[in-house]
Amino acid sequence: MPALIALICFDPPTSILLRNSCRAPLSVTVLPASISPDTKARALRHLKPWIPECTHAFPESRLRLSFINHMSTGVASPKAASSHSEHEPHVLPTRSTGEDVQGIFVDAATSWGAGLVINGYWMSWRFRDEWQLAERNNNVAETIAFELAIHYLIAHGTSDARVLIHCDSISVITAFNSGRSPNEEQARAVERIYGLRDVYHLDVQMQHVAGKKNPADAPSRGILLPAPRLPGSLAIPPSLSPFVESV
Repeated sequence: MPALIALICFDPPTSILLRNSCRAPLSVTVLPASISPDTKARALRHLKPWIPECTHAFPESRLRLSFINHMSTGVASPKAASSHSEHEPHVLPTRSTGEDVQGIFVDAATSWGAGLVINGYWMSWRFRDEWQLAERNNNVAETIAFELAIHYLIAHGTSDARVLIHCDSISVITAFNSGRSPNEEQARAVERIYGLRDVYHLDVQMQHVAGKKNPADAPSRGILLPAPRLPGSLAIPPSLSPFVESV
């Protein structure tokens, strides 16, 4: 039986939703391996832009791209397969005891840092120079602010709770709710949030707020609010310490 190359096209691409399975309209074209180099090149050019969007999916707190890369080489890779399978038993279901944590707002400004406001009390973090050198965009910055908020809540005893977080970034809300992102930095940040959510049994919900009505906007730009700062502090996690610092 000749080897086959499968060209998978989503129609329309914007309707892709990757969670437990792909629910988008799907058409499949199967091409024989003996196709001309030009036809193969055109097919690969068509696929390449969608590979990150289809594989930066993390409904179970794990990116799929590295695993797919290992398995697509055609060479047996027991280490990659065992690493992937061993992860699955550690994914915990989200549960809640009924406690509600509300009044949480997050925001970020790539030129300065991230801000968090909880019931009027605030905290901010500054992006280090390394952040700017990496040319991370605002969507990544807003996701980092979201991640820092989750870390702060956990550090101060929040677990087994329903958490409502307000954010003015549609990109962050979409990435978190759909379980995918075309941006690898954002995908990894949401992957980490999913992991925290599962381990600490948080039922995390996001709600959009207009930028002008987001109280976390000021601290994300280094502007001090008249209200008191949030109590305690937050030890920056290793995943963020290279480019985020407390102020």
